[in-house]
Amino acid sequence: MQPLKKISFKLITLLTVLTFLFTCSQDDDVDSNITTLEILTSDKWYFQSKSPGTYTECNRKGFLDFSTDGTVSIRAFDDTSDDCGLEVVFDTTYTLNGLNIDVEIGSDSIIGIIAYDPSVETITIINSEGDSITFDKIEG
Repeated sequence: MQPLKKISFKLITLLTVLTFLFTCSQDDDVDSNITTLEILTSDKWYFQSKSPGTYTECNRKGFLDFSTDGTVSIRAFDDTSDDCGLEVVFDTTYTLNGLNIDVEIGSDSIIGIIAYDPSVETITIINSEGDSITFDKIEG
């Protein structure tokens, strides 16, 4: 009977450890279920970088502010004069289909695919030509 008790104890211990590990791992993966809409509407998204080209410190004060109702507020800053000033205030609409986004800007639109990097909380919109704009949650 002794060997059976040792095996039972080891088995119970192993099952307990495995259950604990899987339970912890599921808790860690909660954010992987977040939707693209939840990511976009979680905060303002400030211009960080673009390719091709670059943003100045002033340009990086600009942002996109997505709402759950399909509207987005765009604020763009420019420093072509001596001061950094608000150049564009634009409220418009966007359409989201999975990772695909279409932002209407007058008679034009920005169409791209959204890539989200949760490790640094950035989103990147990549258009069909491969140009990209990266946004983060930090102004400037």
